[in-house]
Amino acid sequence: MASTDDIKEFAVVEFPEEEINGTMPLAIISNAWLVEENMDMMCWWPSYIKSDSEREKLIVNRTPLDKSKCDKCLVNVIYSSSHYTNALTKLNFLSKRTNVPLI
Repeated sequence: MASTDDIKEFAVVEFPEEEINGTMPLAIISNAWLVEENMDMMCWWPSYIKSDSEREKLIVNRTPLDKSKCDKCLVNVIYSSSHYTNALTKLNFLSKRTNVPLI
């Protein structure tokens, strides 16, 4: 049986369709937001949530999304973790290293 540390609940993703000048925005999302579609990895993006702090609460608490109000976005999963703080550390490291915008 897998331990809770083995369950990857959070993902750092990049958004290739949002690429500007060779850089793709990064974000942390709940793995529950991911869906595979025609061999592409997509995520439900809660565009109805307007503030970063509200979106972070959704992610940390793994709150179910109202998918009827979400956009479906193509993503590349860069990193997965069972701990939000580990995903945040990786996101900050990647952002500083590559100078990419955060969503």
